[in-house]
Amino acid sequence: MISPAPPSRGATSDVRAPRRAARARTGALTVAALVALALGGCSQDAPTEDRAGASTSPAPGVVDLPTFGPTSSVGGLAPDFPGETVPAPPDATVLASAATPGGTTTAFSLSLSVPGAAADVLAFYDDTFDGAGFDTASPEPAQGTAGQRLYTRTTNPSSADRTDEAVTLVVIETDGSCLVSLSGDVVP
Repeated sequence: MISPAPPSRGATSDVRAPRRAARARTGALTVAALVALALGGCSQDAPTEDRAGASTSPAPGVVDLPTFGPTSSVGGLAPDFPGETVPAPPDATVLASAATPGGTTTAFSLSLSVPGAAADVLAFYDDTFDGAGFDTASPEPAQGTAGQRLYTRTTNPSSADRTDEAVTLVVIETDGSCLVSLSGDVVP
C-alpha cells in the first residue's frame, strides 16, 4: 500500500497533489483498458464436434465496415449540401461532408482543413452568417479548441411557416492550419 505524502508547506504542492492523483488514476485506467484489450484477443473458441456444417459468416474478429451513403462524401461536398448557406473558405480542403434534406431545411456536417489562423476562420464565418441574418453566440472555447460559435436564425417567427436554423462551428489549430467542423440544420 502506498502511504500518502507528508504535508507540504508550499501552496504549489497543494495544487499538485490532486493533479498527481488524477494522473495516477488516468494511468491506472489506461493500463487496465490495455490489459483488457490484450486479454480479449487471447481467448480461444470452444471446440466443436462437427466442422462440416460450419457457418459461412465472417471469422470472429472480422468487422464489416459501413459504406458511405448517398448523403455523405469524403474529399468533397455531398449531394444536396447547402453550399450557398454554408460555404467553405476559398483555401479550404474539404475532408468530409454530409447533407440530408428534410422538409424546408437540410441537416448537414462539414469537416475542413484550412491553412492559417483560427481567428481568420472565425472571422470568415462570422461575416458569412452575419451577412445572412444569423445571430452569433461566442461561448468560451472548450478545452483544446481555438474557438467555437453558434449561429441561429428564425424566419417567419409568428407564422405556421416558422423555420429555425442553427449552425455549430468548432475550430482547432494545428501547426499553421486549422481543423474546422460545422454542423447544423439550415434552409439551403
